[in-house]
Amino acid sequence: MTDAVRAVPIATGLESEVYGLALNDLRLVLKKRRPRSKQQYDFEAFAYERLAAAGALVPQVLYADSDTLLMTRLAGQEMDDRPELFGDPTLFAAIAADLARCHQIELPGFGRATQSNGTFVGTGRGWQQYLADCSKTFAGLQPLGRLSAVDIRALHDFWEAALPGISLKQGSLVHGDFAMSAIFVEGSTYAGLIDFGDALIGDPVMDLAYFRFKEITKPYGPATYDLLCRAYQHATGRSIAEQRVLFYMIYWGLERLAHCPDAALHTKFGDKFHEVAELIRGAIQ
Repeated sequence: MTDAVRAVPIATGLESEVYGLALNDLRLVLKKRRPRSKQQYDFEAFAYERLAAAGALVPQVLYADSDTLLMTRLAGQEMDDRPELFGDPTLFAAIAADLARCHQIELPGFGRATQSNGTFVGTGRGWQQYLADCSKTFAGLQPLGRLSAVDIRALHDFWEAALPGISLKQGSLVHGDFAMSAIFVEGSTYAGLIDFGDALIGDPVMDLAYFRFKEITKPYGPATYDLLCRAYQHATGRSIAEQRVLFYMIYWGLERLAHCPDAALHTKFGDKFHEVAELIRGAIQ
């Protein structure tokens, strides 16, 4: 049986090594933790199991521990950089439906998850306290790429003004890395969601904000975000407040710059953060 197993590297990122495995007709994915990775494979496996039970299209977990995750491979490929798909409302309706299923999974606590009594709970007890802790990363924020000192001041002022109004009584499962690269398509048909290694317990709006932040410097970014946001609001019946989205875009900028050790990516995140500052200046004029 060992002779029938073929392993091919798919990706080597900052936090994980990913391999495609072929076992006869079975196609699998193996994720292995890299040193100092903050990804939580046990929580990722839990997320997939809960999502599958809710009817979402996600990989099936075969084995998981704190350092390894073995799961089935979704059909198709990542949606990333396929502009022929970016204006398809039917496709985005299917994506939004599974994102809504994700956010319907409510869990106790806030922030990063830890196991307790057979389930997962957030390590933070209050959302305001969790966000206040994130505020501390402003102290180390420096101009980078197109991000200027003027931008940093605008971002900080907006964050401080909005923070008192960002309340959350109940945390939900948040994908934590929701972007084109986490969406699989087969042809032009939605095939499922992957990459829950950075999942947390928090505000559902965070995933929409990260999608907007991640794609903000792409020429198709604004229109694609608008399409996703409309589809999500239709799927959930909720309206999405612009101020809340902008607030969490700042959150993601702080998080990515605080935890990304790659210099080239740092500059890209600085460029994205500049665009967020531009959005904020436009919103308050």
